[in-house]
Amino acid sequence: ADKSFYEEAKASEELGSNNTVDYNGEEVKFIYNKISDTGAMVAALVPSSALTSQANSIKTLTVVIVVVATLIAGFIGIIVSAGIGKAIRDIINVLKKASDGDLTVTVKTRSKDEFNVLSNSINDMIVNMKELISKSANVATTVISSSENVQQNSELLLTASKDISLAIS
Repeated sequence: ADKSFYEEAKASEELGSNNTVDYNGEEVKFIYNKISDTGAMVAALVPSSALTSQANSIKTLTVVIVVVATLIAGFIGIIVSAGIGKAIRDIINVLKKASDGDLTVTVKTRSKDEFNVLSNSINDMIVNMKELISKSANVATTVISSSENVQQNSELLLTASKDISLAIS
């Protein structure tokens, strides 16, 4: 068997290396390390097929793990986006009803995230709008009542003015 690679490694100044060589008709990795100043050298011949078969099995396992992780991430993404989409549709439906004048609606959510905060804010807004409309109605009633009082007082003033005018003439 050709051992020239061994002789080259012995004569080399390098403390260690690895090379692909042909040994007994088979491609092998020749790996060596020299031990400091002792002149001793540790060397090994590892069949390249053993290394590549292990690498191929690792590659296959990696591909399988990546595919499974991608499928899981996609499934989780679909579930999360469906939940977000439903929350947004619910909020939009309530806001449409409120914009059409139905202030009895409320946004209901079971989530404990930003959609809960948004839903509570929308519900507070609808309650505040109801209160504002109620206050406006009360003000309108007060204005009507006051205008009726002004009308009655104006009629009394007119009558008194007529009576004074008749008394003077």
